[in-house]
Amino acid sequence: MITPGFIAHGLSLIADALDEADERAGLTLGTYTISEHAARQCRASLRALETLLRRIILLMAAGLAASSKRASRLRDPNPLPEGTIVLNIARLRGFVLVPITRYDPGAVKALNALPRASVRRPAKITLLRHRLRTLRRHLKHPERIAQRMANRLTAEKAAGAPRPICITRLRLHRPSRDLEVFSDILPSEINDAYAGWHDSG
Repeated sequence: MITPGFIAHGLSLIADALDEADERAGLTLGTYTISEHAARQCRASLRALETLLRRIILLMAAGLAASSKRASRLRDPNPLPEGTIVLNIARLRGFVLVPITRYDPGAVKALNALPRASVRRPAKITLLRHRLRTLRRHLKHPERIAQRMANRLTAEKAAGAPRPICITRLRLHRPSRDLEVFSDILPSEINDAYAGWHDSG
């Protein structure tokens, strides 16, 4: 059984990792640009920590009762035609609860065919700072997003959607030992929490 202490420990580890990513990239030094290499590493760190936070939110949502009124609002009264692969996503202050699950090989090939700049320019850090602030804000009040996730999952379960499953191991950039262990444990805890997804009760 997952205890509040387990969740709080994970949130604290993410907060510490955010501080380290901020320090390595120098996002709070007052400058407007950083090297492209530093920006690339920072984006990778933030992306992994965002995914880890989503997993914690998913675990928290397993123990929350959804509001029937709000859950019903998540059901689209005008569903897209059959065969449409765009997933309708829920957002909260710029944080994506469920990322878009779409892959277009043609778009990747077109991107690779574009000419590459011969000179590396400094990367602007406005968006990185925004992502950092957004993550820190949600770390302080994760229960708000967890309730929204619970509402969403209630609607999806009623619609016959498959149960949430977490099998991918996260690739974290320079994680602490505690964060790495927590990240490795989390998928099995999520799968156990949703083991009874198809139970009639």
